Amino acid sequence: MSNTTEKLLYKISKGNDKRSPEEQVKMAIFFVNVVLCMLLGACAYLALSNLPFDVLIKITLPALVAGFILNGLFVFQKTSKAAKGVVIQKLEKEMAEQTEAGAS
Repeated sequence: MSNTTEKLLYKISKGNDKRSPEEQVKMAIFFVNVVLCMLLGACAYLALSNLPFDVLIKITLPALVAGFILNGLFVFQKTSKAAKGVVIQKLEKEMAEQTEAGAS
């Protein structure tokens, strides 16, 4: 796994082994999307709460951070589709190995 998105999804999915691998990865993608959207909302709040006082200077930093978060959200959406299959296969392989080890 060389992709950062694959590593992130695998790390989040691995801790939730009560579900099927497909559901684990789906929940991990949902979790990352929620966190990124919360960060975007926080940046929007910072931008709007600073309107009355030094509008131009105060709104620049939150808008810049929001732009980076939006870029991260779009990149994650694009790469998570490709990483989903790889992570599911790795989780299924681990589950099979654990089942074999438990049967021995």
